Amino acid sequence: MAQAEEPRGNAADTGTAEPQGTGPEGAGPEGDAAGGAVPGGGPGRDAAGGASMGGGSAADAAGGASTGGGSGGGRTGKMWRTWSRRAWATAGCAALVLAILLGWAVSRGGGGAVAPDGASRTGDTGSILPAAPPTAQVAPQVAARRVRAAADLDAVCANSYFPAAPRWRGRAPHPVVISVRDRRDLAQRSARTLNPLAYGSSAAARRAWAPAATKAQIVACLDLIGGGATLRNCRTDEPKRPTLPLEVGRYRLTVYEIATRRKVAETTLEGAERSCPWVVLTGSDPTLYTAVSDRQLVRALRRPVTQPVSESVQPRKRQ
Repeated sequence: MAQAEEPRGNAADTGTAEPQGTGPEGAGPEGDAAGGAVPGGGPGRDAAGGASMGGGSAADAAGGASTGGGSGGGRTGKMWRTWSRRAWATAGCAALVLAILLGWAVSRGGGGAVAPDGASRTGDTGSILPAAPPTAQVAPQVAARRVRAAADLDAVCANSYFPAAPRWRGRAPHPVVISVRDRRDLAQRSARTLNPLAYGSSAAARRAWAPAATKAQIVACLDLIGGGATLRNCRTDEPKRPTLPLEVGRYRLTVYEIATRRKVAETTLEGAERSCPWVVLTGSDPTLYTAVSDRQLVRALRRPVTQPVSESVQPRKRQ
């Protein structure tokens, strides 16, 4: 008659195996198995992933099978394995759904950031993708009316031309009108008069440098394009802005033939007038810029105004 063993707690109920000593093969009361203990009256064997055989039932080791006179311990092991498979299957499904949602979110975000220069910066490598090419320039348009005053010639700087205007050709001088835009925050332009030549020189010089608008052959468009070093602070009479900074103004000077808007010359200048202006009209930009002097303009415009123009270098008339 076999000796009855003291019943032990079934480890399959708690998920852990209680530590037990193992005896010689066939003599030990029970065998430890990964994931369950083997209750019963027969001898047991320890085997990771093997089978326990004997007169009593045995809980299977990890991945093994239980054979013999089965009892409630075998059913508990099967239930534990079934529950474990379901838990792993549920966790796997949840991970798959989370991965799909994350991939969808990344694809919706575009996978990159936009760069301060308009190019796209990819999030994985940080490389800069080339920006889209600039759009083509709009062709100049014929002005709606003939030239009547110097202000009409501002339209040439804004992409229009006057086909009936005198052509830039032949012997000098070639009368010029100067149109200035000296604020980046304001769109209006104004005519610039070179006072030393307009009021203190010969009649020929006045016809070239201060002509009637209808006699002008070319227009010089002077545009502020940026600022440089700060020179000083200029006082104002506004309580909210008692001073305004004065920066070196950078300008682009472009000369066009009025009859065709063909470009005759182009250069850049830095304003040489370093004193604070007496009156200035400001917009959203609370900065003052040095102005281009009369001497600078005369030097930059001397060649297109005072040199003869041969037929080979003059702009052709637009059709």
